[in-house]
Amino acid sequence: MRTRWPTGLGRMLGSPGLAGRWLASVGFCGVWQCSLWLCGVGLWCVGLAGCAAPPSAAPRADAQVASDAAVDGVAKPQPLLLTGPPPTLFDCSHPEMPPQRLATSPLGCVLDPGCSQRLVVGHRGAGGEFARIAPENSLASLRAALWLGYDGVEIDVRHTADGQLILMHDGKVDRTTAGKGEVAKMTAAEVTQLALQTTGPDGQPYPGDFACERVPTLAQALALVKGRMFVDLDCKTSRMDLVVPAIVQAGVIDQVFVSVPDVARAVAARQIDARIRVQIRPDTLAELEAALPQFPHRPPEVIEVPTDAIAAFAPRVNELGSALFANAFTKDIGVVAQDAGGEVLDGQPYLSLYEQGARILQSEFPGAVLAALGKAGKR
Repeated sequence: MRTRWPTGLGRMLGSPGLAGRWLASVGFCGVWQCSLWLCGVGLWCVGLAGCAAPPSAAPRADAQVASDAAVDGVAKPQPLLLTGPPPTLFDCSHPEMPPQRLATSPLGCVLDPGCSQRLVVGHRGAGGEFARIAPENSLASLRAALWLGYDGVEIDVRHTADGQLILMHDGKVDRTTAGKGEVAKMTAAEVTQLALQTTGPDGQPYPGDFACERVPTLAQALALVKGRMFVDLDCKTSRMDLVVPAIVQAGVIDQVFVSVPDVARAVAARQIDARIRVQIRPDTLAELEAALPQFPHRPPEVIEVPTDAIAAFAPRVNELGSALFANAFTKDIGVVAQDAGGEVLDGQPYLSLYEQGARILQSEFPGAVLAALGKAGKR
């Protein structure tokens, strides 16, 4: 997954508004990222006393929602879903899963060229650094994504010093756990005993009880989602000799696609097992054309393209029968800016990406994208 955070993010977000507050900070790669707490009112919040919030943040009351619903008697759109379901559905107090798949799309849609449904992927589970639902790349975040009815999730995989696979975005455990050190220099036992941080980068705690959450193994994650949602497996490791057998052994070969930063890893994965589905990330059409001869039997199932180049890529990707994947992070920022300014949230920015030709959108707020698609509340 390419991360394309715009510079000047703090200027875009402005000042705190009705839904919460934000904290802009310099993140990895030396570009602006944003960590924020939100208590937006949506499908899961209506009727609740309020979200678990820092003392300085005031949840929107039902009366406020009612007053927002109309101006001078004229109905106006309701806020998009920016928060998650009650954490007691998926946190340590209730680590269970829905009895059935709640997404409206067929499980195999993402890898079926004949399925034209617009799909939504949760970044790092139920949402990455923007989201305030659960710790990223945690089993709790996967359970939350299931309860929210996401079509799929993106998770990050790395290998440890003893050749085991665990979920972790960064090369070091420092940011997301209570420990310190490089993943590649630690054993799986050392990494998986680490407690995950229960506060976000802004220092605010995630609503709910996540004290039991530890760094999960890839095997644990795949077992949890098996038969329930598709997985965009972002390979931070080059060890395809570990990743491919893990997918096969988990019995999820038909619901996982391997996302890689370079074509060589995709080719290596297919060489190990020709059934493996892959996602490549060309920046230009020329790069895509240069890569295709390396896939003589069938093209990559998923092709991730720059968000600002969706329309340019769409005809060729459709011709190949591949699914066009794009990040909606810049649209996420716009939605947050609207909410921070007390404006009515508008889902059209998300819909515009689909209209340009995207079939899969990855978002920090997948619930908002589902709401824009009219899928919220239909699961």
